Amino acid sequence: MNTLLPEQPLKRFPRNLHGRDFVVGDVHGHFELLQRLLDQVGFDPAADRLFAAGDLVDRGPYSPQVMDWLAKPWFASVRGNHEQLVIDVVLAGDDRDLHFRNGGSWLYKLTPVTRERIARRLQQLPLVIEVELGEGRRAGIVHAEAPVSPAFPDWDSGVAALAGELGETARRNAVGLAMWARTRIEKEDATPIAGLERLYVGHTAQSEVRPLGNTHYIDTGSGYADGHLSLVDMHSGKVETATAR
Repeated sequence: MNTLLPEQPLKRFPRNLHGRDFVVGDVHGHFELLQRLLDQVGFDPAADRLFAAGDLVDRGPYSPQVMDWLAKPWFASVRGNHEQLVIDVVLAGDDRDLHFRNGGSWLYKLTPVTRERIARRLQQLPLVIEVELGEGRRAGIVHAEAPVSPAFPDWDSGVAALAGELGETARRNAVGLAMWARTRIEKEDATPIAGLERLYVGHTAQSEVRPLGNTHYIDTGSGYADGHLSLVDMHSGKVETATAR
């Protein structure tokens, strides 16, 4: 969890003055569903932007396409725990059995050179994304849970913790929250995340996109047989879904 983290955990995006912004839940290798969703909303690559809550890979059939999607200038994702599994196995020699058990068999059908290329690209993904919405408002995206705790109680101090500005213990704790935690959703904790208008997270599959306080849970289980992939218009709040056929 704490190995090979990005030097810059936060990536900021200015307000989109030309088109729409969308955010998608955990894709888990179902890029065919993602393309279907973009077609459904009439996505315009020249003006619109697409953000992702991480876990782009594993379980689904098209995980190797992750490199093609990350090359698109209008697409950006945070790092999820499944990206971290790839990074740690390939670049740090961690136990690949854990990755196999969590849908990672696709990776080991590729050449070692290709595996390393994918891992190094995933290593570049930030842990959190901020998107300016205008008039001083901003949305955040993180994979699992807001990096907030009594020691770093709001969004900005959580980002500072992720960056190591509050010490190594705070950094480790914040990383664990950002990539792995489920505490808030399991406790139905609707405490707003201070410093953001709203936060989008994935990681914990829900039957449909749902808000809890100002946190929006957008993983609707595309990596499972009974799930689907959800795309949210960040301005209108409208949700589109697609299910594997």
